[in-house]
Order: sequence, then structure tokens, then C-alpha cells
Amino acid sequence: MYEEKEYNFNWVSLFIKVVIFVIFILLAVWLISRITFKDNDENDKSFSDNLQMMKNVALEYFDGDNLPENDGDKVKLTLRQMIDMGLVSEFSSDGESCDTEDSYAEAEKTDDYYTIKVNLKCGDMEDYIYTTLGTDECSDCDNIIGNIDTDDDSDKDNDKDKVTSNDDKVDSSKNDNKTSNSSSNSSSTSTNSSSNNSNNDGKKIYYEYAKLVTGTKNVSYATYCKIENKDYYTISYVGTNFSKSFNYTLRLMNLPSNISNVSISSSNGLKTYSDFSKAYNRNKSDLQMVNSTGLGNSPTLGGSISNFQKYSLKATDNGGSNFSYSLSAPYKSGYYYYVKVNMNIYNTNGVSAFYDSNLRRSIYYVPVHFRVKYTNRSNCYDTSTNEVRSGYSFIGTKTKKETYTYADTNQIKWSTSTSLDGYKATGNSEWR
Repeated sequence: MYEEKEYNFNWVSLFIKVVIFVIFILLAVWLISRITFKDNDENDKSFSDNLQMMKNVALEYFDGDNLPENDGDKVKLTLRQMIDMGLVSEFSSDGESCDTEDSYAEAEKTDDYYTIKVNLKCGDMEDYIYTTLGTDECSDCDNIIGNIDTDDDSDKDNDKDKVTSNDDKVDSSKNDNKTSNSSSNSSSTSTNSSSNNSNNDGKKIYYEYAKLVTGTKNVSYATYCKIENKDYYTISYVGTNFSKSFNYTLRLMNLPSNISNVSISSSNGLKTYSDFSKAYNRNKSDLQMVNSTGLGNSPTLGGSISNFQKYSLKATDNGGSNFSYSLSAPYKSGYYYYVKVNMNIYNTNGVSAFYDSNLRRSIYYVPVHFRVKYTNRSNCYDTSTNEVRSGYSFIGTKTKKETYTYADTNQIKWSTSTSLDGYKATGNSEWR
């Protein structure tokens, strides 16, 4: 006999546990977000403080004679120039070094006032500020010439300064508040800038320039020309009552007109079907026999590639024993190159005779392939370096007169402009 027991589920206890778990999750999320946002806020503040510092330095630099003179003119002051002049020290944001060339301040004259753009780029972050500068008569200007106070920006700066960013937007109110960098680099910058300006009150920065001059010089060039090859197939024949030895001369046709270093790079008798196919389909106008003593090319060549192969003597250099040959080095006479051929016929073993109806007699073909190598002097290039292209041959050297531009340090000019047409900056500067 079993006793029935009652089990009561405690809903109140479960509800309390769920509430505690949810509160714990929300608290963890809040703590993580606070840490993350704090890091981002600190990075943004460091970047914003450096941008504001560059703005203050730019307003001091452009507060007077360093401003452009005519409408539309611009004067640029890079971060590198600020550092070289001792106006600021090098600084970084979020561990990223700031670009000293793409970070700059630029003043542009428009009517009766000046627009100052200050751009700062550090790694992936890039922001800029616009502010205006003018005389007392400019009611819409953010700053008055001769009355720049970088330690006390007015409320008007909060409305006029425009700041954009490629990553996080920089709060414009931060840019117009009193500059106070959290990093040691920024603190050092403020000290250097303040000290430098106090030592050069009433002075302007001058830059040294050397005049750009055009001169001439002799440059040595090496000439290289293309090495090329051309294949020739000479096909003589002998009758059944052949002579054991005979000679003939070939005129090499269809070569480029301006060539040198002509030689025979290889030669062989025909062995494979592919060899005979190339000879059968050769360009007949490539060769001319100039003293064949009755020898000449039969126009039919047996009527097919297979027949041509069957009716041809085999040269000893390809495993046969029917004939051997020798070729002279190519030589030039008049407008053409020539090659002399010497043939020695041993036998006709294994070769069938072909009755040529044009010649009206039976013959044996005696084919030879050779390759002519030459330098094509119409396909050349000149180089003043050690550039040597594959497949080209050195021909010689030559000298050319060339013009070039250089900075003449004997013709020096000093200017308050950050660039000067016709001159190159030497890197020297001084306060005057």
C-alpha cells in the first residue's frame, strides 16, 4: 500500500532566481561597454587634442605676413615643417604615428578674409577643421588677425569649426575647447611651441631655395640587337647514273636587309616524316641555285610527302649511309649571302628511284636542312644601364648628349613661401 505525497512547486523562488540572473547579465554587458567606450573616448580625445593643437599653431603662424596675398592663393604648412621650425613636437594618436606630409595647415585668401584648413592623419584616422581669419571688419570671422588667443577659444568656434572623420566623427565642441593633451608627447609639444614663439616674437620664418638649372651631360649607351634564325631546305637530285661527288652554290633569299654575324647554327639530313613534311612545304623562293650544272629542284617532289620520303637519299648524320655533305660558312657578295654545298654520294641502298615526267628520267632526291643565325640590326634597343634582354646580342656603345635639371646651390634665394616656382628647397630655414 502506497502513501500519496503532495509536491508543491515554489514559483516565487524561481522568479527571484531569474531576476537575479538577468541583472547579472545586464551588469556584465554594462561593464564591458564602459571599458570599450572609455578606450574609444580616450583615443578620440587624444586625436582631437592633437588636431586642436595644430589649429592653434596654424593660427599663430598665419597671424600676419605668412598669409597669402591674392584671392585664391594658398599657403601650406605641413606637420613636418611645424616640427622642423620647433612649433610642435612629433606626436601620435592611438599608437599610430601621424603622417608629417598629409597632416598640414593651409591658408586660402577669399575676398577680405582667410580660410584656414587644418588636416591631421594618423594611421586610418583622418580629420580636419575649418576656421576663418580676418580683420576687425569681418563680422563673420572666427578669429581676428593680430588678436589670436589659442588658450581661450570663443563660443563662436563651436559653431564655425567643421570636423569630419573617415572613422569616428570628432566632436566639434572638443576641438574648440581649451587644448590639453593627455599624452606626454602633446604636453611637450605645447611647451616647445610656446617657448619657440616667445623667442621669435615679431619675426618670420624664411626658407632657403636653390635655383633649378638645366644642363647637358654625355651619357653612354650600349646597343643590343635581336638574334634571329631562318630555316632553309636545299633539295638537289641526281640521276640513276649519278656522279659520286658534286658541288653547287646557294643564294640565301628573304633575309632582312640590315644583318650581321651571319652563320650556320645547325644542319642535318632529313629523317622523320615531320622533317620531310617541312621540306615538302618549304618556301621555294628562299633559295636559288646559282651554278647547279644541271641540278635543280623538281617541282613535284614525288607528288606527296610519303613519296618524297621514299625517293630521297638518307644522310649519314641521321643513321643512313647513302650520302654525306658539307656546308661553307655564309659569305656576302653584293646584296646577298651565299652558301657553298659539297655532296658525296655513296649508294642508293633502300631508296626507290622516281621517274620525273618533267625531267623525263629517273632521279633520287638529296635533301638537306640547315639553319642560318644572324643579328637583325633593324631590331635593336639602347640602354644606359645593365639591362640585357634574352635573345639579344651586344653590338657596341655610343654616347648621347642629354639635358637634365639640377639645383644650383650657388644661386640661393630666401622666401617666406613654403614653395617657390623654379627653385628647390634645400631644407634650411631661419627666423628673421
